[in-house]
Amino acid sequence: RAIGSEGRPRLARAQNGSPFSPDGKKLYYLQIARGSNDVGDAMLTAFTSGELWAVDVESGQAGAVFPGLNITGFSLARDGKHITFTTADSDGPHLWVAALDRQSPPRKLPVTSPESPRFANEYIYYFSRFPGTQRPPPPAVHRIRVDGTGDERVWTKEFWRGAVSPSGRHLALTNRGFAGGADVVRLEVVDWQTGSAIPICKDCTGWWSDDGAWFIIAEQSR
Repeated sequence: RAIGSEGRPRLARAQNGSPFSPDGKKLYYLQIARGSNDVGDAMLTAFTSGELWAVDVESGQAGAVFPGLNITGFSLARDGKHITFTTADSDGPHLWVAALDRQSPPRKLPVTSPESPRFANEYIYYFSRFPGTQRPPPPAVHRIRVDGTGDERVWTKEFWRGAVSPSGRHLALTNRGFAGGADVVRLEVVDWQTGSAIPICKDCTGWWSDDGAWFIIAEQSR
């Protein structure tokens, strides 16, 4: 059944965790701003931005969580009390953390070029791209504490796209290459603390369920 029809809603990327509150009573999504560079599909792109909204699953009543703030990506903490999100401003992208009860204003965290934030235990993991000779530059994986301390790179080897496990210990990384004259995408799961890697499949991407019990694999179209 439809639980909302107002505006231009877009779901979050599955790699960033479930958009539902832990009790399943609220669904969070982006209400796309008019004039946004949006390609029109049902998922977020790197250029999509909009207000964060929440809809009550039972009643269908919906409203903006942080009115007037355009967000490009978000991830809910499993305590149901906090959220981390990214914004794209004139001076570049920024990473934020906020309490969902809105008793205090959102806090900007001191990081550079953040993408695809993900709550994992007491850390926020995110990807960051640094300028280099490659276009676009390859990303690195970082983590930072919720209070804004302890920012560190946990993975710097080249990859194309990635997802972080709910524990934060493992990364699902896809790399692009060429074999037999064709573009090939390879997925592997990496333990960033030991550097060990397990190959999973070709031409696919993957990510974890919020409880870590399931690993989802999706075919990557050529």
